[in-house]
Amino acid sequence: MAYHNQEATLNARHRVLQTIWSAGFFSVASAGILFYVLAKQPKFTQELGTFQLIGLAFCVSYLMSFVIPPMIRKSNMVGLKNSFDKTNLQGPDDEGISQKVFNVIQTSTIIAIALTEGAAFANLTLYLVGNSIYSFAAGGFGLAVLLLHYPSSTKVTALVDEVVADLKSVSN
Repeated sequence: MAYHNQEATLNARHRVLQTIWSAGFFSVASAGILFYVLAKQPKFTQELGTFQLIGLAFCVSYLMSFVIPPMIRKSNMVGLKNSFDKTNLQGPDDEGISQKVFNVIQTSTIIAIALTEGAAFANLTLYLVGNSIYSFAAGGFGLAVLLLHYPSSTKVTALVDEVVADLKSVSN
């Protein structure tokens, strides 16, 4: 009984995580469409101006959205290690192992989404101000990166397995 309740809770939390991703994705997509309609015809110039360089600097956040979340998961391993029964690291149990692992995954996924969404919004705002196709393209690239961060059930399950494997390696 407790297993089914915990599984239902994890499924609900997974849907919440997908809703957070959807809000981020569609807010950037709708801002991109709105800014494209509001802006004049975008300029395609050979030189990179200040706005374009600032926008390209924001693109570092796209890369960091793949670097920082694994670091967060690894840094939480030490704290989680003490919460787990070292002999029972497989599957959910009454102690809420999967809940604690999901907390780590949820936090790292939200940070990845936020880094990507912030950089995409910044580039789209720079497009609106500077009217450069480079900034618009960088914002569109942010949407593609957000697609890579979609928290599918397969991806979340793989992350849970990765965290549990890390826990096993830390506890040995």
